[in-house]
Amino acid sequence: MKRTELRKVLEQAVAAARDAGAVLQRQQHKRKKIDSEEQYDIKLELDRKCQAIVEKRLIRFSAEIPILGEEGQSEDVETT
Repeated sequence: MKRTELRKVLEQAVAAARDAGAVLQRQQHKRKKIDSEEQYDIKLELDRKCQAIVEKRLIRFSAEIPILGEEGQSEDVETT
């Protein structure tokens, strides 16, 4: 990938992170829904939603961007 293409991908990634961060800020003082809980890991619905925001934006920009998310594959993100 050329430097100019990488710069555009970075811009999209930063914008996606800011979008997800805004959602997190709005939910900061609200009760969180736990999707699953294990000894060393808690999966919050909010975390999955924020990951989906990032994935959707990056996929919309370029379906060729590989994405590996901590919360696993988002169910509501189309990858094809």
